[in-house]
Amino acid sequence: KRARTQPNRLSLEQLAVLLFFNLCIPVRANNLLHIGLEEHLIKETSSGRWEVRFSAEEVKGQRPLIYEVTPSLQKRLEHYLATTRKQILDGRDSDVLFPTRHGNPLEGTQVNRMLKDQDQACRSVAREDTKNLHLVRDLVTATCARKVRQGVREASKLLGHKNTAVTQGHYFGHYGRQLLL
Repeated sequence: KRARTQPNRLSLEQLAVLLFFNLCIPVRANNLLHIGLEEHLIKETSSGRWEVRFSAEEVKGQRPLIYEVTPSLQKRLEHYLATTRKQILDGRDSDVLFPTRHGNPLEGTQVNRMLKDQDQACRSVAREDTKNLHLVRDLVTATCARKVRQGVREASKLLGHKNTAVTQGHYFGHYGRQLLL
C-alpha cells in the first residue's frame, strides 16, 4: 500500500472550491470533475454572468442541464481561476475546471480520499463514517427538497431527473430521512 501524502495548501483550496461549487450546483461527481472551461462553464459576454451547461448526452438523465452560477460562487471561481488553479498547473495547459497538476481532470477517488481524510481529521471519526462527494449532492438535494416550496419538483429539476418519482423515492423515502438525521 502506498503511503498517503498530506494534501498541500493548493489541494485544500481546490477541494474547498470544488465542494462549494457542488453545494451550489449539485451535479454528479463525474460531471463535476469534467467541467470544461468554455465548454461547460460559460461566461456570457454581455452580462458577465456565468452558467454551467451540460448536453443531454453528458448526463445520466439524458436531459440538458443549465445552471446559473450564483454571485458568491462566481466570486470564488474567479479567485480560484486567477490564483489557485494557475498555481496548481504551474504553466501547464488544461481545459478542465478542476485539474491535477498534470492538467488532467481530478479523479473521483482522489477527491473522495481527500474529503474523507479531511472529514476524519476534523471530526475524529472512523474512516467508514466519513463523507464522500456523492453524499454532498445527496445532502444538498434532500435539504432543498424539504425546505423549498415545491421542493420535490425543484430538487428533481436541480438534479436533472427525468421525473419527480425518482427524486420522491430517493430523497423522501427511508434514505432521504436517514440523510437528515
